[in-house]
Amino acid sequence: MNSQIRGPEREYIQGESHWYQGHWYLLNIIEENSPPEVSIRNKSYIDLYVRPGSDKVKREEVIKQWYRDRLKEEIPAMVKKWENKLGVTVSAWGVKQMKTTSNGLLLRSDMHILFDKGYTTVTDNHYLEVSRHIREEFEKGREYYDYCGIKLSNLR
Repeated sequence: MNSQIRGPEREYIQGESHWYQGHWYLLNIIEENSPPEVSIRNKSYIDLYVRPGSDKVKREEVIKQWYRDRLKEEIPAMVKKWENKLGVTVSAWGVKQMKTTSNGLLLRSDMHILFDKGYTTVTDNHYLEVSRHIREEFEKGREYYDYCGIKLSNLR
């Protein structure tokens, strides 16, 4: 199994680098007796406001919640864009903490299950292929044939 390249484990300390929306930011920790808050400053810093004595766990919790909140703000526009491009309607979406992406792919959950079970694959040229065994083993597997031949790299 190929191991993924991962950055160092975060310590959530002053001056630590954090990646956000394609840019590196330096973490600036500001201790105040006020509710936690995160903001971007000068396109260079992520200012993390926490109560004095906040530990790594609390700092991480605040930063992760901030990331989730920003993502939830951006998703509706992304969904609208891709609904129009793909001619589909998204009935629901959510933000979940990923435990692992052991195969390096992030697909819709049902597609990911099919991939993990060998019913779909991705070619070297990034095209999705769907196994004929879906039809043989699942009554409703036909719906997945519509995805056969889609070039995944175009869905960025």
